[in-house]
Amino acid sequence: FVGNLPIAVCKDKKLQRALKSKFSVHGKLVSIRFRSIGFAKTMPRKVAYATQQFHEDRDSVNAYIVMEKEEDARIAASKENATVFE
Repeated sequence: FVGNLPIAVCKDKKLQRALKSKFSVHGKLVSIRFRSIGFAKTMPRKVAYATQQFHEDRDSVNAYIVMEKEEDARIAASKENATVFE
């Protein structure tokens, strides 16, 4: 779990790659799943995300980073705990 990421991570592919590389040094990533996204309009979540219809008052999101090995996830969690991203 990674909390309080800037909403810009959902909008910018370069920031998504930077987040991925920050955690991939600890092991192979399976996926990054963004959660707690506030959307501006009522529509299916996938459509709102794809069209970047984010709520203007929300400035942060949370992410779940799934790693291939549990051991790698524990190492990443201990090394990256309380670090600031962007």
